[in-house]
Amino acid sequence: MATDREIRMDFIFCRQKADRLESLGRQLRRLANSGYGTSLQTLANCWEGENADNYFRKSRKLKEKMLETADELIRAAGTARTIARNTYNAEMRAKSIVQNKGNSE
Repeated sequence: MATDREIRMDFIFCRQKADRLESLGRQLRRLANSGYGTSLQTLANCWEGENADNYFRKSRKLKEKMLETADELIRAAGTARTIARNTYNAEMRAKSIVQNKGNSE
C-alpha cells in the first residue's frame, strides 16, 4: 500500500499536469484570439479575390478549431483535477480503513 507521502506526491503531480493542460489551453486561446486574428486582418487588408476568400474561410475554420481545442484542454484539466482529488480521497480512506482494521485485531 502506498504511503501518505506517495499518495500526496501523486496528487501533486496530477495537479501540476492539470495546471499545465490548462495553461496550454489558455495560451492556445490567446493565440487564436490575438496573434492569429491580427495576422489574418493584416493579410485581408492586402489580398482580395476568390483565392483570398477561400483562404480566409479556411482560416476562420482553423481559428474556430483552435478555440474548441483550447476549451477542450481547459475542460480536460478540470476533469483531471477532479479525478486526482477523488483518487486522493479514496486512497487516503482505504489506507485509513486498513490501518484501523489492523489496530482492531
